[in-house]
Amino acid sequence: MTTRRYSRSSIEELERQFASSKDDRIMLNELGGELERRNTNRAKALAKKVAEQLAVIGQPKSAEKLARAQQLAPIARAPEGPSAAPRTPSSTTNSPQFQSNGSSASNSSPPPTVDHERNTPAKHSKSVTPLDFEDATPQFAPAMEVKPGPDSVLAAWLTLEVLAPQALPDARELETIERTLVALEEYPEPWKEPRFWRRGKERAVHWMVYLGELDLAKATEAILKIYPDDAADERSDVRGNTTLAVMVLDSHGRPVEDKTFLSSFAWGYGQVRAGRLKGLASFPEGERAIKAGLEKRLIRQDEEGKILPLTQVDILGAIAWLTKVLNLPDEEVIRPGVAIRVPQRGAYNEAPEPELLNSFFINDLVKARAAFGSGQVGRALSAFMGTALTKERQDVVRNRDIVTKALMPARMPLTRWPGPGRHPLVLMQQAAINHSVAELSDGGMVAINGPPGTGKTTLLRDIVAKVVLDRALAMSKFDKPAQVMARAEATLQELVGMFERVFLLQNS
Repeated sequence: MTTRRYSRSSIEELERQFASSKDDRIMLNELGGELERRNTNRAKALAKKVAEQLAVIGQPKSAEKLARAQQLAPIARAPEGPSAAPRTPSSTTNSPQFQSNGSSASNSSPPPTVDHERNTPAKHSKSVTPLDFEDATPQFAPAMEVKPGPDSVLAAWLTLEVLAPQALPDARELETIERTLVALEEYPEPWKEPRFWRRGKERAVHWMVYLGELDLAKATEAILKIYPDDAADERSDVRGNTTLAVMVLDSHGRPVEDKTFLSSFAWGYGQVRAGRLKGLASFPEGERAIKAGLEKRLIRQDEEGKILPLTQVDILGAIAWLTKVLNLPDEEVIRPGVAIRVPQRGAYNEAPEPELLNSFFINDLVKARAAFGSGQVGRALSAFMGTALTKERQDVVRNRDIVTKALMPARMPLTRWPGPGRHPLVLMQQAAINHSVAELSDGGMVAINGPPGTGKTTLLRDIVAKVVLDRALAMSKFDKPAQVMARAEATLQELVGMFERVFLLQNS
Protein backbone atom coordinates (compact mmCIF):
# COMPACT_ATOMS: atom_id res chain seq x y z
CA MET A 1 0.00 0.00 0.00
CA THR A 2 1.29 3.46 -0.86
CA THR A 3 2.38 5.39 2.25
CA ARG A 4 0.64 8.70 2.81
CA ARG A 5 3.33 10.77 4.46
CA TYR A 6 1.01 13.68 5.21
CA SER A 7 -2.22 11.81 5.89
CA ARG A 8 -2.39 13.10 9.48
CA SER A 9 -1.13 16.62 8.72
CA SER A 10 -3.49 19.58 8.99
CA ILE A 11 -3.89 22.01 6.13
CA GLU A 12 -1.85 24.54 8.08
CA GLU A 13 1.04 22.07 8.31
CA LEU A 14 0.80 21.36 4.59
CA GLU A 15 0.92 25.07 3.80
CA ARG A 16 4.03 25.48 5.93
CA GLN A 17 5.65 22.47 4.30
CA PHE A 18 4.97 23.96 0.85
CA ALA A 19 6.48 27.30 1.85
CA SER A 20 9.70 25.60 2.98
CA SER A 21 9.99 23.10 0.10
CA LYS A 22 9.25 25.02 -3.09
CA ASP A 23 12.33 23.69 -4.86
CA ASP A 24 12.00 20.08 -3.72
CA ARG A 25 10.28 18.23 -6.58
CA ILE A 26 9.83 14.98 -4.62
CA MET A 27 8.30 16.83 -1.69
CA LEU A 28 5.96 18.76 -3.99
CA ASN A 29 4.76 15.55 -5.62
CA GLU A 30 4.04 14.06 -2.22
CA LEU A 31 2.13 17.18 -1.24
CA GLY A 32 0.20 17.09 -4.50
CA GLY A 33 -0.74 13.44 -3.97
CA GLU A 34 -2.08 14.24 -0.52
CA LEU A 35 -4.01 17.30 -1.69
CA GLU A 36 -5.73 15.26 -4.39
CA ARG A 37 -7.47 13.42 -1.54
CA ARG A 38 -8.80 16.59 0.05
CA ASN A 39 -11.66 18.71 -1.13
CA THR A 40 -11.74 21.85 1.01
CA ASN A 41 -11.26 25.31 -0.47
CA ARG A 42 -7.87 25.72 1.22
CA ALA A 43 -6.72 22.34 -0.09
CA LYS A 44 -7.74 23.28 -3.62
CA ALA A 45 -5.97 26.61 -3.37
CA LEU A 46 -2.81 24.95 -2.11
CA ALA A 47 -3.04 22.26 -4.80
CA LYS A 48 -3.11 24.98 -7.43
CA LYS A 49 0.03 26.54 -5.96
CA VAL A 50 1.77 23.16 -5.93
CA ALA A 51 0.82 22.57 -9.57
CA GLU A 52 2.13 26.00 -10.58
CA GLN A 53 5.37 25.45 -8.70
CA LEU A 54 5.92 22.07 -10.33
CA ALA A 55 5.49 23.75 -13.71
CA VAL A 56 8.05 26.41 -12.74
CA ILE A 57 10.69 23.86 -11.78
CA GLY A 58 10.20 21.87 -14.95
CA GLN A 59 7.55 19.22 -14.40
CA PRO A 60 4.62 20.43 -16.51
CA LYS A 61 3.07 17.04 -17.07
CA SER A 62 2.65 16.40 -13.34
CA ALA A 63 1.30 19.89 -12.90
CA GLU A 64 -1.29 19.40 -15.62
CA LYS A 65 -2.33 16.09 -14.12
CA LEU A 66 -2.76 17.59 -10.67
CA ALA A 67 -4.71 20.55 -12.04
CA ARG A 68 -6.99 18.21 -13.98
CA ALA A 69 -7.59 16.08 -10.90
CA GLN A 70 -8.65 19.18 -9.00
CA GLN A 71 -11.01 20.19 -11.80
CA LEU A 72 -12.64 16.77 -11.66
CA ALA A 73 -13.10 16.88 -7.89
CA PRO A 74 -16.51 15.52 -6.79
CA ILE A 75 -19.42 17.90 -6.77
CA ALA A 76 -22.05 18.10 -4.06
CA ARG A 77 -25.32 16.31 -4.26
CA ALA A 78 -28.08 18.62 -5.25
CA PRO A 79 -30.94 18.88 -2.75
CA GLU A 80 -33.91 16.65 -3.39
CA GLY A 81 -37.31 17.94 -4.36
CA PRO A 82 -38.62 20.86 -6.41
CA SER A 83 -36.00 23.24 -5.07
CA ALA A 84 -33.14 21.27 -6.57
CA ALA A 85 -30.90 23.32 -8.83
CA PRO A 86 -31.13 22.58 -12.58
CA ARG A 87 -28.33 20.76 -14.34
CA THR A 88 -25.79 22.97 -16.10
CA PRO A 89 -22.98 22.23 -18.55
CA SER A 90 -20.38 22.96 -15.86
CA SER A 91 -19.35 19.95 -13.82
CA THR A 92 -17.73 21.76 -10.90
CA THR A 93 -18.18 25.50 -10.69
CA ASN A 94 -21.91 25.61 -9.96
CA SER A 95 -21.95 23.18 -7.06
CA PRO A 96 -21.01 23.67 -3.41
CA GLN A 97 -18.29 21.60 -1.79
CA PHE A 98 -18.74 18.51 0.33
CA GLN A 99 -16.32 16.46 2.40
CA SER A 100 -14.83 13.64 0.36
CA ASN A 101 -13.92 10.21 1.70
CA GLY A 102 -10.86 10.21 -0.49
CA SER A 103 -12.24 9.25 -3.88
CA SER A 104 -9.96 10.60 -6.58
CA ALA A 105 -8.79 9.79 -10.06
CA SER A 106 -5.28 9.01 -8.83
CA ASN A 107 -5.99 7.39 -5.48
CA SER A 108 -3.76 4.46 -4.71
CA SER A 109 -6.40 3.02 -2.38
CA PRO A 110 -10.03 3.94 -3.13
CA PRO A 111 -12.63 4.18 -0.38
CA PRO A 112 -14.55 1.01 0.44
CA THR A 113 -17.84 0.39 -1.31
CA VAL A 114 -20.74 -1.61 0.06
CA ASP A 115 -21.63 -5.24 -0.45
CA HIS A 116 -25.26 -4.77 -1.47
CA GLU A 117 -26.15 -8.35 -0.66
CA ARG A 118 -25.01 -8.11 2.96
CA ASN A 119 -24.95 -4.32 3.46
CA THR A 120 -21.36 -4.52 4.64
CA PRO A 121 -18.22 -2.77 3.36
CA ALA A 122 -16.58 -4.59 0.47
CA LYS A 123 -12.84 -5.10 0.49
CA HIS A 124 -10.58 -3.39 -2.04
CA SER A 125 -7.17 -4.21 -3.34
CA LYS A 126 -3.98 -2.70 -2.06
CA SER A 127 -3.35 -0.56 -5.14
CA VAL A 128 -5.34 0.75 -8.07
CA THR A 129 -4.04 2.07 -11.37
CA PRO A 130 -5.20 5.68 -11.74
CA LEU A 131 -7.40 6.62 -14.66
CA ASP A 132 -5.64 8.23 -17.59
CA PHE A 133 -7.67 10.70 -19.65
CA GLU A 134 -4.73 12.87 -20.69
CA ASP A 135 -4.46 11.61 -24.29
CA ALA A 136 -7.93 12.74 -25.35
CA THR A 137 -7.73 13.95 -28.94
CA PRO A 138 -10.58 14.32 -31.46
CA GLN A 139 -11.13 11.25 -33.61
CA PHE A 140 -12.27 12.09 -37.13
CA ALA A 141 -13.58 9.58 -39.63
CA PRO A 142 -11.86 9.53 -43.01
CA ALA A 143 -13.97 10.25 -46.08
CA MET A 144 -15.22 6.89 -47.30
CA GLU A 145 -15.00 5.81 -50.92
CA VAL A 146 -18.53 5.52 -52.24
CA LYS A 147 -19.29 3.51 -55.37
CA PRO A 148 -22.13 4.46 -57.72
CA GLY A 149 -25.32 2.49 -57.46
CA PRO A 150 -26.60 0.69 -54.34
CA ASP A 151 -23.46 1.53 -52.35
CA SER A 152 -24.01 5.27 -52.71
CA VAL A 153 -27.69 4.91 -51.82
CA LEU A 154 -26.90 2.85 -48.71
CA ALA A 155 -24.10 5.24 -47.67
CA ALA A 156 -26.45 8.22 -47.92
CA TRP A 157 -29.16 6.34 -46.01
CA LEU A 158 -26.64 5.34 -43.34
CA THR A 159 -25.54 8.97 -42.99
CA LEU A 160 -29.13 10.05 -42.34
CA GLU A 161 -29.65 7.31 -39.75
CA VAL A 162 -26.46 8.27 -37.89
CA LEU A 163 -27.78 11.81 -37.49
CA ALA A 164 -31.25 10.67 -36.40
CA PRO A 165 -31.47 12.02 -32.83
CA GLN A 166 -32.89 9.90 -30.02
CA ALA A 167 -33.96 11.68 -26.84
CA LEU A 168 -33.28 10.34 -23.35
CA PRO A 169 -35.94 8.04 -21.87
CA ASP A 170 -38.82 9.75 -20.10
CA ALA A 171 -38.95 9.18 -16.35
CA ARG A 172 -42.71 8.60 -16.31
CA GLU A 173 -42.55 6.06 -19.12
CA LEU A 174 -39.74 4.23 -17.32
CA GLU A 175 -41.88 3.94 -14.21
CA THR A 176 -44.45 1.91 -16.16
CA ILE A 177 -41.81 -0.79 -16.70
CA GLU A 178 -40.51 -0.49 -13.11
CA ARG A 179 -37.32 1.35 -14.01
CA THR A 180 -36.11 4.45 -12.20
CA LEU A 181 -34.42 7.50 -13.73
CA VAL A 182 -31.84 8.97 -11.33
CA ALA A 183 -30.07 12.30 -11.86
CA LEU A 184 -26.36 11.84 -11.15
CA GLU A 185 -26.30 15.43 -9.96
CA GLU A 186 -28.52 14.39 -7.06
CA TYR A 187 -27.00 10.94 -6.49
CA PRO A 188 -23.43 10.91 -7.89
CA GLU A 189 -23.04 7.17 -7.22
CA PRO A 190 -26.59 5.82 -6.81
CA TRP A 191 -25.44 2.18 -6.54
CA LYS A 192 -24.10 3.12 -3.08
CA GLU A 193 -27.47 4.44 -1.90
CA PRO A 194 -29.45 1.94 0.22
CA ARG A 195 -32.72 3.18 -1.27
CA PHE A 196 -31.64 1.80 -4.67
CA TRP A 197 -30.36 -1.59 -3.54
CA ARG A 198 -32.01 -4.87 -4.47
CA ARG A 199 -35.38 -5.33 -2.78
CA GLY A 200 -38.39 -7.62 -2.75
CA LYS A 201 -38.35 -10.30 -5.43
CA GLU A 202 -35.62 -8.62 -7.46
CA ARG A 203 -32.88 -11.12 -8.30
CA ALA A 204 -30.48 -8.48 -9.60
CA VAL A 205 -30.12 -4.78 -10.33
CA HIS A 206 -28.22 -3.19 -13.20
CA TRP A 207 -27.50 0.44 -13.94
CA MET A 208 -27.38 2.16 -17.32
CA VAL A 209 -25.24 5.28 -16.90
CA TYR A 210 -25.82 7.96 -19.52
CA LEU A 211 -22.53 9.83 -19.74
CA GLY A 212 -23.37 13.51 -20.21
CA GLU A 213 -26.12 15.10 -22.26
CA LEU A 214 -26.52 17.23 -25.36
CA ASP A 215 -29.38 19.61 -26.05
CA LEU A 216 -30.86 18.27 -29.28
CA ALA A 217 -32.44 21.59 -30.28
CA LYS A 218 -29.12 23.46 -30.01
CA ALA A 219 -27.16 20.72 -31.76
CA THR A 220 -29.67 20.49 -34.61
CA GLU A 221 -29.62 24.27 -35.02
CA ALA A 222 -25.82 24.21 -35.21
CA ILE A 223 -25.89 21.48 -37.88
CA LEU A 224 -28.41 23.42 -39.98
CA LYS A 225 -26.18 26.49 -39.85
CA ILE A 226 -23.37 24.45 -41.40
CA TYR A 227 -25.57 22.57 -43.86
CA PRO A 228 -28.77 24.56 -44.52
CA ASP A 229 -31.85 22.50 -45.26
CA ASP A 230 -35.02 23.54 -47.09
CA ALA A 231 -36.97 21.43 -44.59
CA ALA A 232 -35.47 23.24 -41.60
CA ASP A 233 -38.93 24.11 -40.29
CA GLU A 234 -39.70 20.42 -39.94
CA ARG A 235 -36.57 19.93 -37.84
CA SER A 236 -37.32 22.82 -35.50
CA ASP A 237 -39.53 20.52 -33.41
CA VAL A 238 -36.56 18.46 -32.21
CA ARG A 239 -36.59 18.60 -28.42
CA GLY A 240 -35.07 16.95 -25.40
CA ASN A 241 -31.54 15.82 -24.67
CA THR A 242 -29.49 12.93 -25.94
CA THR A 243 -26.40 11.37 -24.39
CA LEU A 244 -22.78 10.91 -25.44
CA ALA A 245 -22.54 7.25 -24.46
CA VAL A 246 -24.12 4.67 -22.20
CA MET A 247 -22.28 2.25 -19.93
CA VAL A 248 -23.99 -0.65 -18.19
CA LEU A 249 -22.96 -1.38 -14.59
CA ASP A 250 -23.86 -4.13 -12.17
CA SER A 251 -25.50 -3.55 -8.77
CA HIS A 252 -22.15 -2.55 -7.24
CA GLY A 253 -21.43 0.03 -9.91
CA ARG A 254 -18.89 -2.13 -11.73
CA PRO A 255 -18.82 -1.83 -15.54
CA VAL A 256 -20.08 -4.85 -17.47
CA GLU A 257 -17.64 -5.82 -20.20
CA ASP A 258 -18.78 -5.30 -23.79
CA LYS A 259 -21.80 -3.31 -22.63
CA THR A 260 -20.75 0.19 -23.67
CA PHE A 261 -22.75 2.01 -26.34
CA LEU A 262 -21.89 5.19 -28.25
CA SER A 263 -24.53 7.69 -29.36
CA SER A 264 -24.44 7.95 -33.15
CA PHE A 265 -25.88 11.46 -33.04
CA ALA A 266 -23.22 12.73 -30.62
CA TRP A 267 -20.52 11.17 -32.80
CA GLY A 268 -22.07 12.50 -36.00
CA TYR A 269 -22.52 15.99 -34.57
CA GLY A 270 -18.81 16.21 -33.84
CA GLN A 271 -17.96 14.98 -37.34
CA VAL A 272 -20.28 17.56 -38.93
CA ARG A 273 -18.70 20.35 -36.87
CA ALA A 274 -15.35 19.31 -38.34
CA GLY A 275 -16.70 19.24 -41.90
CA ARG A 276 -16.46 15.43 -42.14
CA LEU A 277 -19.90 14.81 -43.59
CA LYS A 278 -18.56 12.24 -46.07
CA GLY A 279 -17.22 10.13 -43.22
CA LEU A 280 -20.51 9.64 -41.37
CA ALA A 281 -21.14 6.27 -43.00
CA SER A 282 -18.11 4.91 -41.10
CA PHE A 283 -19.84 5.26 -37.70
CA PRO A 284 -19.50 1.53 -36.85
CA GLU A 285 -15.71 1.75 -37.12
CA GLY A 286 -15.58 4.94 -35.07
CA GLU A 287 -17.90 3.43 -32.48
CA ARG A 288 -15.69 0.38 -32.00
CA ALA A 289 -12.58 2.49 -31.47
CA ILE A 290 -14.17 4.88 -28.98
CA LYS A 291 -15.92 2.10 -27.05
CA ALA A 292 -12.61 0.25 -26.74
CA GLY A 293 -10.88 3.40 -25.50
CA LEU A 294 -13.61 4.11 -22.95
CA GLU A 295 -13.67 0.55 -21.59
CA LYS A 296 -9.88 0.47 -21.41
CA ARG A 297 -9.99 3.44 -19.05
CA LEU A 298 -13.06 2.61 -16.98
CA ILE A 299 -12.87 -1.17 -16.63
CA ARG A 300 -10.07 -1.47 -14.10
CA GLN A 301 -9.15 -4.45 -11.94
CA ASP A 302 -7.63 -4.70 -8.51
CA GLU A 303 -4.76 -7.01 -7.61
CA GLU A 304 -7.21 -9.87 -7.18
CA GLY A 305 -8.59 -9.38 -10.70
CA LYS A 306 -11.93 -7.95 -9.59
CA ILE A 307 -13.45 -5.08 -11.59
CA LEU A 308 -13.65 -1.86 -9.60
CA PRO A 309 -16.85 0.20 -9.29
CA LEU A 310 -17.04 3.59 -10.98
CA THR A 311 -16.80 6.74 -8.90
CA GLN A 312 -18.15 10.18 -9.60
CA VAL A 313 -14.65 11.30 -10.56
CA ASP A 314 -14.45 8.44 -13.08
CA ILE A 315 -17.74 9.51 -14.66
CA LEU A 316 -16.76 13.17 -14.93
CA GLY A 317 -13.39 12.21 -16.37
CA ALA A 318 -15.05 9.96 -18.94
CA ILE A 319 -17.42 12.74 -20.02
CA ALA A 320 -14.52 15.17 -20.41
CA TRP A 321 -12.63 12.58 -22.46
CA LEU A 322 -15.64 11.84 -24.67
CA THR A 323 -16.25 15.55 -25.22
CA LYS A 324 -12.78 15.97 -26.68
CA VAL A 325 -12.70 12.70 -28.61
CA LEU A 326 -16.10 13.38 -30.19
CA ASN A 327 -15.12 16.99 -31.01
CA LEU A 328 -18.08 18.44 -29.12
CA PRO A 329 -18.26 22.02 -27.81
CA ASP A 330 -17.53 21.79 -24.10
CA GLU A 331 -20.09 24.46 -23.25
CA GLU A 332 -22.89 22.38 -24.81
CA VAL A 333 -22.22 19.23 -22.80
CA ILE A 334 -24.43 18.95 -19.71
CA ARG A 335 -22.84 17.04 -16.85
CA PRO A 336 -22.90 14.58 -15.24
CA GLY A 337 -25.96 12.96 -16.89
CA VAL A 338 -28.41 10.40 -15.57
CA ALA A 339 -28.57 6.72 -14.66
CA ILE A 340 -31.41 4.22 -15.00
CA ARG A 341 -31.97 1.57 -12.38
CA VAL A 342 -33.00 -1.69 -14.06
CA PRO A 343 -34.33 -4.38 -11.70
CA GLN A 344 -34.53 -7.96 -12.92
CA ARG A 345 -36.71 -10.77 -11.70
CA GLY A 346 -36.97 -14.46 -12.40
CA ALA A 347 -34.18 -16.56 -13.86
CA TYR A 348 -33.20 -13.95 -16.46
CA ASN A 349 -30.18 -12.02 -15.23
CA GLU A 350 -28.38 -10.80 -18.34
CA ALA A 351 -27.17 -7.20 -18.41
CA PRO A 352 -29.66 -4.95 -20.26
CA GLU A 353 -29.05 -2.72 -23.25
CA PRO A 354 -30.30 0.87 -23.67
CA GLU A 355 -33.41 1.36 -25.73
CA LEU A 356 -33.71 3.94 -28.51
CA LEU A 357 -30.11 5.12 -28.28
CA ASN A 358 -29.50 4.87 -32.03
CA SER A 359 -31.47 4.10 -35.17
CA PHE A 360 -32.69 0.53 -35.54
CA PHE A 361 -31.42 0.37 -39.12
CA ILE A 362 -27.71 1.20 -38.74
CA ASN A 363 -26.51 -2.39 -38.32
CA ASP A 364 -28.79 -3.66 -41.08
CA LEU A 365 -27.57 -0.97 -43.48
CA VAL A 366 -23.96 -1.85 -42.70
CA LYS A 367 -24.68 -5.53 -43.42
CA ALA A 368 -26.49 -4.65 -46.64
CA ARG A 369 -23.60 -2.49 -47.79
CA ALA A 370 -21.12 -5.26 -46.98
CA ALA A 371 -23.24 -7.72 -48.95
CA PHE A 372 -23.07 -5.57 -52.08
CA GLY A 373 -19.34 -5.06 -51.52
CA SER A 374 -18.70 -8.81 -51.42
CA GLY A 375 -21.19 -9.65 -54.14
CA GLN A 376 -23.22 -11.91 -51.82
CA VAL A 377 -26.61 -10.28 -52.22
CA GLY A 378 -29.87 -12.15 -51.75
CA ARG A 379 -32.73 -11.90 -54.20
CA ALA A 380 -34.91 -9.91 -51.81
CA LEU A 381 -32.24 -7.31 -51.04
CA SER A 382 -31.33 -7.06 -54.72
CA ALA A 383 -34.96 -6.41 -55.60
CA PHE A 384 -35.35 -3.92 -52.77
CA MET A 385 -32.38 -1.90 -54.02
CA GLY A 386 -33.63 -1.99 -57.60
CA THR A 387 -30.73 -4.01 -59.00
CA ALA A 388 -32.87 -7.03 -59.96
CA LEU A 389 -35.53 -7.16 -62.61
CA THR A 390 -38.98 -6.54 -61.22
CA LYS A 391 -42.36 -7.45 -62.56
CA GLU A 392 -44.49 -4.94 -64.35
CA ARG A 393 -46.74 -2.98 -62.04
CA GLN A 394 -50.44 -3.64 -62.26
CA ASP A 395 -53.26 -1.47 -60.93
CA VAL A 396 -55.65 -3.70 -58.99
CA VAL A 397 -58.23 -0.91 -58.76
CA ARG A 398 -58.62 -0.68 -62.54
CA ASN A 399 -57.99 -4.35 -63.28
CA ARG A 400 -60.24 -6.20 -60.85
CA ASP A 401 -59.47 -9.55 -62.47
CA ILE A 402 -56.19 -9.53 -60.52
CA VAL A 403 -58.03 -9.33 -57.20
CA THR A 404 -60.54 -11.95 -58.31
CA LYS A 405 -57.75 -14.42 -59.11
CA ALA A 406 -55.98 -13.66 -55.83
CA LEU A 407 -59.15 -14.47 -53.86
CA MET A 408 -59.79 -17.85 -55.49
CA PRO A 409 -60.38 -20.59 -52.86
CA ALA A 410 -57.38 -22.56 -54.15
CA ARG A 411 -55.05 -19.68 -53.16
CA MET A 412 -56.37 -19.35 -49.61
CA PRO A 413 -53.85 -20.47 -46.94
CA LEU A 414 -55.16 -23.24 -44.68
CA THR A 415 -53.88 -21.54 -41.53
CA ARG A 416 -54.41 -18.34 -39.56
CA TRP A 417 -52.52 -16.84 -36.66
CA PRO A 418 -54.42 -17.84 -33.49
CA GLY A 419 -55.98 -15.16 -31.33
CA PRO A 420 -59.02 -14.98 -29.05
CA GLY A 421 -61.92 -13.11 -30.60
CA ARG A 422 -60.08 -12.32 -33.84
CA HIS A 423 -62.22 -10.74 -36.50
CA PRO A 424 -62.09 -12.15 -40.04
CA LEU A 425 -59.86 -10.40 -42.53
CA VAL A 426 -61.36 -7.84 -44.86
CA LEU A 427 -61.30 -8.36 -48.61
CA MET A 428 -58.07 -6.55 -49.45
CA GLN A 429 -56.23 -7.98 -46.42
CA GLN A 430 -56.94 -11.50 -47.62
CA ALA A 431 -56.00 -10.58 -51.17
CA ALA A 432 -52.67 -9.19 -49.95
CA ILE A 433 -51.94 -12.40 -47.99
CA ASN A 434 -52.77 -14.66 -50.92
CA HIS A 435 -50.64 -12.56 -53.26
CA SER A 436 -47.71 -12.50 -50.81
CA VAL A 437 -47.76 -16.26 -50.28
CA ALA A 438 -47.67 -16.84 -54.03
CA GLU A 439 -44.90 -14.30 -54.66
CA LEU A 440 -42.67 -15.54 -51.82
CA SER A 441 -43.00 -19.23 -52.65
CA ASP A 442 -39.89 -19.06 -54.83
CA GLY A 443 -38.00 -16.08 -53.46
CA GLY A 444 -38.67 -12.47 -54.24
CA MET A 445 -40.04 -9.54 -52.33
CA VAL A 446 -43.42 -8.13 -51.44
CA ALA A 447 -44.06 -4.65 -50.08
CA ILE A 448 -47.32 -3.75 -48.36
CA ASN A 449 -47.99 -0.11 -47.60
CA GLY A 450 -50.65 1.24 -45.28
CA PRO A 451 -51.27 3.78 -42.50
CA PRO A 452 -50.93 2.71 -38.85
CA GLY A 453 -53.67 0.44 -37.59
CA THR A 454 -54.71 -0.93 -40.96
CA GLY A 455 -53.62 -4.52 -40.32
CA LYS A 456 -50.05 -4.84 -41.65
CA THR A 457 -48.85 -6.81 -38.62
CA THR A 458 -51.94 -9.01 -38.87
CA LEU A 459 -50.95 -9.86 -42.44
CA LEU A 460 -47.44 -10.77 -41.38
CA ARG A 461 -48.72 -13.10 -38.65
CA ASP A 462 -50.91 -15.01 -41.07
CA ILE A 463 -48.02 -15.39 -43.51
CA VAL A 464 -45.81 -16.77 -40.72
CA ALA A 465 -48.61 -19.22 -39.80
CA LYS A 466 -48.61 -20.39 -43.43
CA VAL A 467 -44.82 -20.94 -43.30
CA VAL A 468 -45.16 -22.99 -40.10
CA LEU A 469 -47.74 -25.22 -41.79
CA ASP A 470 -45.54 -25.70 -44.85
CA ARG A 471 -42.62 -26.77 -42.66
CA ALA A 472 -44.81 -29.23 -40.74
CA LEU A 473 -46.06 -30.79 -43.96
CA ALA A 474 -42.52 -31.11 -45.27
CA MET A 475 -41.32 -32.79 -42.05
CA SER A 476 -44.26 -35.21 -42.09
CA LYS A 477 -42.96 -36.77 -45.31
CA PHE A 478 -39.90 -38.20 -43.58
CA ASP A 479 -40.07 -41.65 -41.98
CA LYS A 480 -37.43 -41.07 -39.28
CA PRO A 481 -36.47 -37.98 -37.22
CA ALA A 482 -32.81 -38.46 -38.24
CA GLN A 483 -33.78 -37.76 -41.82
CA VAL A 484 -35.35 -34.49 -40.73
CA MET A 485 -32.14 -33.42 -38.99
CA ALA A 486 -30.06 -34.30 -42.02
CA ARG A 487 -32.30 -32.21 -44.19
CA ALA A 488 -32.22 -29.28 -41.73
CA GLU A 489 -28.65 -28.32 -42.60
CA ALA A 490 -29.45 -28.30 -46.30
CA THR A 491 -32.44 -25.98 -45.78
CA LEU A 492 -30.67 -23.57 -43.43
CA GLN A 493 -29.88 -21.08 -46.16
CA GLU A 494 -33.42 -21.32 -47.40
CA LEU A 495 -34.72 -20.42 -43.93
CA VAL A 496 -32.36 -17.46 -43.73
CA GLY A 497 -33.71 -16.20 -47.03
CA MET A 498 -37.29 -16.64 -45.81
CA PHE A 499 -36.72 -14.56 -42.69
CA GLU A 500 -34.95 -11.94 -44.78
CA ARG A 501 -38.04 -11.63 -46.93
CA VAL A 502 -40.34 -11.52 -43.92
CA PHE A 503 -38.21 -8.76 -42.37
CA LEU A 504 -38.42 -6.68 -45.51
CA LEU A 505 -42.15 -7.25 -45.66
CA GLN A 506 -42.66 -6.01 -42.12
CA ASN A 507 -40.56 -2.88 -42.60
CA SER A 508 -41.84 -1.90 -46.03
